[in-house]
Amino acid sequence: MADPNARVETWTNGVLVDTQILPRDAADYNRDVIEERAVAALTNNIDYLAIASPTSAQAAAQIKDLTRQMNGIIRLLLNRLDSTD
Repeated sequence: MADPNARVETWTNGVLVDTQILPRDAADYNRDVIEERAVAALTNNIDYLAIASPTSAQAAAQIKDLTRQMNGIIRLLLNRLDSTD
């Protein structure tokens, strides 16, 4: 998962002279989380599609996963990044 803080380093003549940790905007953090989840979801969906005859339990779990994934994509499209779910 993405770090919720941004590290700012100041270098002078190749020497690290200062490091600050700055809080990131929540929307930026949520966008990063959703995008990271989308990468994992793509792999999981490919794996699911490779199952010749999924069980009822697998299909039900996939529907729940897809709904969660679509909520993330809809949030990205609408720029409603107040949450990751």
